[in-house]
Formats: sequence, structure tokens, C-alpha cells
Amino acid sequence: SLVDQNPISLVKGRFIAEIPQLDKEFFISFDVNPTKFVAGRHSIVHFLIGSDSYAFSIWFHEDGDGKLLIYTPFMNYKGYMGYITNSIGLNLWSNIKICQFLQGAVYEYKISINEQVVYSNINNQSQSFNNVKVYASNPWSEAQDGMIKNLIVINGILNSSLEPIVVLPAVISQRKELILNRGVFLGTVIVLMKGYTVSFNIKPLTYNKVLNNVVHLTLENDFGAYGDRNLGVWFCEDGSGCLVICAVVNGNASYCIETTPLILNKWSSVKIYQSMQGEKYWFSVDLNGVNIHRVENSDAKDFKNMKVYASDPWYNAQNGSITNLMIVNGKVDYIVNDIPTKIIKGKIFGVIPKLEKEFLISLDVFPYMFDLGWHNLIHFTIGSDNDRYGDRVPSISFFENGNLQIAASINGYNSWYFNLEPIGVNQWTNIEVSQIYKGSFYLYTIRINGNVIYSVNNNQSECFEDVKIYASDPWSEAQNGSIKSFFIINGISNSSIQPIVNFTKVMLFSQNSQDVSPSLSSVNNKLYIIIVAILAPVLFFLTISVVVVVLRIHRKKVKSLQSIWRPEIHKIENCIGFDLLPKDDWEIFPESISLENKIGEGAFGTVFVAKISVKDISKTGKANHKSFMFDIKEDSVINVAVKLLKDGANQSELDDFQEEIHLMKGIGYHKNIVNMIGCSTIKKPLCLIVEFMENGDLLQFLRNKRSKLCTSKLNGESAVNFMYTQSYQQTLETTISENCTTECMPYEIPLDKIGLITPNDLISFAWQVAAGMEFLSCNKLVHRDLAARNILVGAEKNLKISDFGLTRRVNDELNYMSNKNRRLPIKWMSVEAIFDQIFTACSDVWSYGILLFEIVTLGGTPYPSINNRELLTLLKSGYRMDRPENCSEPMYDIMLHCWNEDPLQRPTFTELRERFDKIMSQGDSYLSFDIDEKNVYYNAASFNSLPAETDDVALEEDIFQKPVYIKSVEEIKKSTEEKLSSLNERYTNQLSTLCKELCN
Repeated sequence: SLVDQNPISLVKGRFIAEIPQLDKEFFISFDVNPTKFVAGRHSIVHFLIGSDSYAFSIWFHEDGDGKLLIYTPFMNYKGYMGYITNSIGLNLWSNIKICQFLQGAVYEYKISINEQVVYSNINNQSQSFNNVKVYASNPWSEAQDGMIKNLIVINGILNSSLEPIVVLPAVISQRKELILNRGVFLGTVIVLMKGYTVSFNIKPLTYNKVLNNVVHLTLENDFGAYGDRNLGVWFCEDGSGCLVICAVVNGNASYCIETTPLILNKWSSVKIYQSMQGEKYWFSVDLNGVNIHRVENSDAKDFKNMKVYASDPWYNAQNGSITNLMIVNGKVDYIVNDIPTKIIKGKIFGVIPKLEKEFLISLDVFPYMFDLGWHNLIHFTIGSDNDRYGDRVPSISFFENGNLQIAASINGYNSWYFNLEPIGVNQWTNIEVSQIYKGSFYLYTIRINGNVIYSVNNNQSECFEDVKIYASDPWSEAQNGSIKSFFIINGISNSSIQPIVNFTKVMLFSQNSQDVSPSLSSVNNKLYIIIVAILAPVLFFLTISVVVVVLRIHRKKVKSLQSIWRPEIHKIENCIGFDLLPKDDWEIFPESISLENKIGEGAFGTVFVAKISVKDISKTGKANHKSFMFDIKEDSVINVAVKLLKDGANQSELDDFQEEIHLMKGIGYHKNIVNMIGCSTIKKPLCLIVEFMENGDLLQFLRNKRSKLCTSKLNGESAVNFMYTQSYQQTLETTISENCTTECMPYEIPLDKIGLITPNDLISFAWQVAAGMEFLSCNKLVHRDLAARNILVGAEKNLKISDFGLTRRVNDELNYMSNKNRRLPIKWMSVEAIFDQIFTACSDVWSYGILLFEIVTLGGTPYPSINNRELLTLLKSGYRMDRPENCSEPMYDIMLHCWNEDPLQRPTFTELRERFDKIMSQGDSYLSFDIDEKNVYYNAASFNSLPAETDDVALEEDIFQKPVYIKSVEEIKKSTEEKLSSLNERYTNQLSTLCKELCN
């Protein structure tokens, strides 16, 4: 069924499907309901054969009286045979059937209307037709006013079935929610290439102790041929809720991995993909946005005619449903991820160095309303609006009534456009635009919510260079709405978009803005004098004295806040470029925030604890993280941390602060990352709003616990309270029973209630930081300042990584000069970061090793008796810190592995997390609290409190002169291999020369 029982409107150029081969025997049936008859020939259904003009076609006759005109090609040696029927009813459903089948030795051709045969003939020139495109109606003629439904094609009649209806040989897209049923066939991917992506969301309703299938891509059977499981997804037979994912990898026809359990009645995202990095293919699996498995596939292959099931015929279907199933060839490059992003006039998201002839562009759009006039959604262009061939590749815009217009440079036209019916307001709609090579021509196709709306052959396809991506363009008004899941597959299998470059960084408020309002403190002083003068004759001296004292205390408490949080700046007329600067989903105006106490000072400014209404947060991008909003009443107020840009910040500091805000918007949610709640970038003061962590930074937290431990020892109390012994466990269980419900886990007890910390807590801290860093590294982010001072502690022993001021995205092609806005954390930096300014996930692992030292020593200072310049010499010679006295050898080995001079020999954060998983499950003793407070690293100043050493300035100047490189691990591997190859060739040549000399 190409069109089901739900009627669709006839639209000029509406592409329905492509049939790879229409056999000699076929059956075509559909229902049509004309709503108006007018003079002139009007197309209903059109079967176009190949790239030429021959077709099976059904029209309403040009007389405008309701007669049908049905054309059949190559009928009995004629180019065309046409048949005119009697008139059919207006505003009534009529059934049309056209069929051809074998009768003995001849083929009989028939036309029926409403079950009555109106024409029959023998066709002595029957033949099969390849690449038959189905339209309702065709792109060249006027469409009939009306609708069709129940369009069915049966191909082969007796011995075969309809060939898979595929428009794009590399794409299957199932956007709508699909309840899983056994044996549901979704279609065939003509070629599943070496590089592919399969992604979907899954919501399980129940778990059973049997293998239940979700999705299966196969050549033919469940298992047997190499490719029958490329790939398959099941729920585990033990009923645990774990997924079993199988694929063909390294010659193994059923290479399987098992995930962690999924949550019942909750959506989980699964992404399975294989992509080339360097010269190797890597098979990877992501669960809920986090990479859980990655392995090199040395036997990557293309597979033809892969059938897609959800679920397959060989296993019971999982009780549940899937949505957003997408199967594509090539590398998917996201321009906008799953976080809704406001459409802003002139906002450029990136530049594609070369847009290939084959591409797929997809996005979801949520229009808030349709305003009068023309409004742009997205625009891919080589430079201008519509001056050259390549200025619209494509451009998507809305009319005021919600109609879409999609324009592209096709067949020599700068703007070959197609108008679509209105889409829904205040709901998500998916739009796909693609161009695929079809042997001798390129097929340009438009899909709405997975349904093909328009398709045309592009006989003048070209590659376009330096294509800018706008959402929306600077030449039209922006559509009022948001977009998400905006991605491109460029070249299908071999090319990808460059890293997204933000060209909108120059902001208006950098131009020496001056405050014109009088100082609030001076106004308050005058007001206070007046009040005192009025009250003096009336009130007793004692009363006046009390008032004065109270006012002074209050003013002293809030004076510093008033100088920053001036209410007059909140007025619209004092907003900096308010009408020009973009307001996205993260924007929170300052008047929504109530500052309280100062809790810290960062590189760019001051950090305050503040209060904000959950109602205000619910309007921001933070609300998309359901775990944050869970069980919080909308009318409640919560604590947040607000980072304010300091007064007098220079342009460089302003840029860095904006870069930190921009980066945090794209990081995504993770429980071990301090997550962004919002920001203020339109109104002063510029600020970043993040989650508040009650117990401050990990360094001070550990030192406080160590201080309590040492105090208890000095007072003669037993240290067993701080040791993880059986008696301590009993004490802990008693504490749990007194302070928690039966559902509360030990690690969920608030620290202020327990007041204690155990060695197992330290292991948990190490695990949590590794998990957070694993998330960052999987998202191609390098932190560059990982240390205990930048880890925050919550009320329930939960840790979150913070301070992303130095964090950068991996970019193997780009380097930049560092700005000296903050001191370098040299004692936490890896050797390659210090000497070569090369930062990778591996350099973060080195810093993690230093952080482990801080955790184990309860806040000890690394390299306490060594200055920075001496340290550089020692590190070059291979020196590493000694094992702390309370640290086991296995734990110290982990630190040493993190400090390996060769970055590629260090463990990954995934390996570190898995290592601490194992340590926690084994319950072995890796740490103790038997510490000596006299040790030198317990008495040295911390990084933040230590003044810069005298030659640190010169040392840092030397480092700052070098360009900074943020590299991927793969790039480091490639560079290392090239160096080794060069050295090997050099020594081989030297050895050869030496041998020749010896022989002579």
C-alpha cells in the first residue's frame, strides 16, 4: 500500500514512491474523490518509467466534465494507448483499477471503474519497466482538485510481490511511534555501506525472560550468512532489561554486546554506527547520548538489499514501541542537536567546505505562529539570497498561512521552488531534503514527516564550495519558532561538515558602554539622611539608634550586591542592543534572579548563590532535561549558582566568558557535570546560571573531613569511626535506618546527617569523576583544568565537574593562541600540554591522576616542595610523585598509568570508570585513613591560595607564546605512527649505509 485509507490531497509533483521494477503482471488500484471539475487536463496518478517521458498515467479529461483519460505505454507496438471513460461523480469516492495478467500464452490488460470492467485488450508487447516513479500528481501538469486513498500496487500477481518501495537507497526513516509487532517489514536498504548510522528511541513496557526483538537488519534469515545480523537488537533473555546488540564485526557474523538495563515506561535513545576515522572503520554504540562501546572493524563491508524489520519474524516482539528510527549511510553531522534552538535572523551555524552532489538534510521545526509575510527557516547558500546557481541549496521558508516553500538550485534554475501544504503550528514537523544518485541522474526529493511530497530529476547537479548554513538567513524575516535535530549527511559515505563556526561573536555591548544612572548607593545615602532627619524629632534617641544599626547591618550585607544588581539597568531602554541581540531558549532576565551570598570568585568574575523560580526555569533549555524537573513543583523556588562577569572586564575576558556560556549550552545533560540552567546575555549584568552544589568544591570538602579526622585523633577518639570496618558498617546501617526511608540507598544519605566519610566514598568520588569525564570526552570536549578545586560536592555525596572556562572542543585542523586571563595549573598539566601545548582526552587523564592523588590524600597538595620550573625538569627526567602512605599499590598503579609519558599508553576514561566499577563491586581495601598529618603535602598551600612564584610569570609567558592544539586521540595516534614510520625509515637507511661501508 503506497497510500493507506487516510486520504491525501493531490499536489503537483507529489512523489509517492519508486518501484525498482514493475513486472509484466501487475495490479494497480486507488480511490479518487474529485472536488471540482475545470477545463484543461489535470493529473491524478502518474507512473513515470525511468528518466524518459513514457508513463502509465490517469487524468481528468480536458473537457472538464468528469471523464477520465487513462494512458498505457507500449500497448501492441504503439507508443501510447489512450482510453476515455464515462464521467465519474463529483465529491464522491470512485475506485479505479488497472491490471495486466497472464492468460495462457497472452497478457490481458483491463481497466475497471467501481468494479465494472470498462476496457479489456490483449497486449502482445508486454514488458517489464525499471525505476518507475509514482506521483500524485505529476510535476509538469496541473493537479486535479481532490484526494486519493488506498493506492495499492501488486507486482507480479502470481509469483512475486511488490519490490521494496524505497526513495533513497540509503535511508529508511520511521518518525512516528511504532508499536513493535512480530514480522513487521519496514522496507529494504538497497546498499548498507561500510559507514552507516542506525538510531532510534525505545520505550519498553514489560520485561520477559525470553529474547524479544526490537529491530533487525538482515540479508534474508535470522542467522547464517555473513550479514544476516548487521545488525539486530534484542532485549536480554534474563528479563533484566539489558539490550543485546549484534552486528558483523571482524569476521564474527554475530558480534554481540550487552548494555546496562533500560528503564521501563521511559524513552531511551540508541545509536549504532560505523564510521571511518583515519584509515580504519570503528563500530560504536551510544546509549542515551553516551558511548558505551567502540571497537575497530577490520572487516567492514557493504551489504546489498538489507531487509529491515521491527520486529523480525523469528523472535517474539518486545512489548513496547520505537520512534525516530533512522537508517542512513554515511556520517551524520549534527548542526543542532536535540535541544530546541530559537530561529534567529542572520544566525549562521557553520560553513560546509564542499557540499557534495549527494546529500541529505533533515530538521525538526516547531512554528509558534505564522506572521504576515515571508519568513525564512533555514538557508544553505554560497553567498547571497538568490543571485547565483548555488545560492539556494536549499532554502526553506514559510508563507503567512503556514505553507512551506522549498527552493533549490536545480536543472539550471537558481531557485527551482516547490510549494507545500501548511504544516501544524505549535507542533514538531520533520522536513527532509535529499539528492541521491540514481545511476544516470540525481533524484531530488522532499519529505515531510517521512512521507515523500515531491521528487524531480536534477540533470544539472553540482558540488558547491563554502556553503554557509543559516537559521535563518539575513535577507528575510525569521520564522517565529524553534528547530532541533538539524543534521546533514554530506556525500553519503565520504565527506562531512566542518566543525561549526560561530560568526556572531562580536556583540554590541563591547563598545565602552557607560552607566548613565546615578549610583544607587549615593541615592540610598541621601534617602537615609532624609529619613533620619524626619524621624529625629519624633522618635526617641534609642529607637533612632536601633534603626541606624539595623539599616547599617542590612546595607553592609547587600551593598556589594546592589552595585552589581542595579534595578535601573533592567529597564528595556538600558538593555544593550536588546532589539538586535538574539534571545534563545537559555535566556533568563536578571530580574528573575534574587542574589544572596557570595560563595566564590572565578577567573572572569564572582559567584553567588541565588534563588530563582522553577516557573522561570521551565521556559528555558534546562527544562528539556526531565531529570532536573522531576518532582519539583512549578511554583517552588530553588537555589542556583550565578557567575557574574566582573566589573571592568576587558574584551578578551568578555569573549572567554561568552565562549564558556556558548560551550555549556552544547554540552548536554549528565549527572556528574554541573549543568547549565540559563544565562543572561541580553541584559546587564552578563551572567551564567548553573546548578548549586551545597558542599562547595571537593578540595575544601576533603580537607574539612581530614581536619575532623585529625581532631578526633587528638581528642583521643578512636579512628575506627573513619575506617571502613565491620563496626563502622553497623554504625552506618543504624544511621541509615534513623535518617532514611526504606528506599534510600546508603550513598544517598545527606552528608550533614552522616557527618562521616569512608574509603568507599573516595572510590565512589573517583568513579563519579571518571563517569563525568567519559561523557565529556565522548562529546569531543577537553576540560584542560581537571582538579579537585573544580569538582563540586552536592548534599548526597554526588560530585559534578565544573569550571569550563578552559574547556574546548576537539579540532584536528585548528589551533589558537591562548589568552593569559588565568594562571596555568602546571602541576596538573601533562608533559605534552606543558611542553607542546597539545591538549587531548589523554592530557585530561593525566590531570585525573593528579586528582586521584588529591582524593586519596584527602586534599593533599601535589608536588608540595617543588616549584614549577624545577618540576618541568623533573617530569622530563621521568619523575613521578611517590605513593601516599594510605594508598594501596593497585590504586597507586592507576595513578602511574595516568602519568605515562606516552599519551596513548594512558587509560581512557571509559577504562577508568570500568576499573572503579570493578573495585567497588569487589569491596577490597584500596585506601585507609591511617594518615600522618605532618606529611609535607598536608601542609603546603593550595593552588588558589598560593601566590605565583617569581619565575612563574616568565615560564607562563613562554608557554603562552605557543599555539594551543586541541586534538583527538585518533590524530595523536596518526601523528605518532607517522613519526615512527619516519624514524624507522631513517634508521633503516642508516643501517643500510653502515652495512655497505662494512662490506667495502
